Amino acid sequence: MSTRHALSLSLGWLGRSFSGTGVLIGLFLLIPILIIFPMSLTAAFFLTWPPDLFSTRWFEAFFESPAWTEALWRSIRIAVPVSLAATVLGTAAALGLAYARRWRRLLQTMFIAPLILPVITYALGIYDVADRFDLVGSSWPLMIGQTMLAMPLVFIVVSAGLAVRDQSLPRAAASLGASWPHVLWRIELPLLRGSIVAGALLAFAYSFDEIVVAFFLSTPGGGTLPVQILGATRESAEPIVAAASMLVIGVAAMVAGATVLARTLLARRSA
Repeated sequence: MSTRHALSLSLGWLGRSFSGTGVLIGLFLLIPILIIFPMSLTAAFFLTWPPDLFSTRWFEAFFESPAWTEALWRSIRIAVPVSLAATVLGTAAALGLAYARRWRRLLQTMFIAPLILPVITYALGIYDVADRFDLVGSSWPLMIGQTMLAMPLVFIVVSAGLAVRDQSLPRAAASLGASWPHVLWRIELPLLRGSIVAGALLAFAYSFDEIVVAFFLSTPGGGTLPVQILGATRESAEPIVAAASMLVIGVAAMVAGATVLARTLLARRSA
């Protein structure tokens, strides 16, 4: 057996091993969804496995309950401005870092630091500041806190888009006398549309699903949907919790699908 043939067999076996491992990891991540979804459709009054009879009564109970629907809309009202603010800040940070000549490593570390630091310590710090200004229970500290946590996601996505863009286009425009606002609005941002949209959707999904900061900055009865789910699990074991969890998962799935669709459409339009 030649060395080249042996190497080809080894690489093929290695590729199949990685593919099989990826499939197993994907199935493992899907296990909670495969369990929660049937439990949300049970006709029983308590969470049981396997579920008794399939029914949509708990989804109907969710949308008929003012406490649950208010928590759902509160999550949406907070996630929308958070995603907009995080998109603006993350995009500006990525563009600024792309043109920075000094302290690039330090700035990059600062921009992604909220992803590295423990969220619980970050939430405690925001709570202390909000408490000093008597803002606990207000939406502003929560939106600011979640914006700082979602901004690194946008920064990473837009930075990846900047890395693969055609760098000759903004340089050519600048060499022809175009001002930097013109280069930014007419060249840079159109080239980054797909990355910006993907970052905004990721920021929305993160804010909608975030629970640590929301838990610390929410008052009783005024929390977001994840906080409401956490409180309900402490009080009872009704399947309405599973129905609410499936709504959170459904929003995350729709955002993921919208991200892929948006990037695909924008890539085809730019081609």
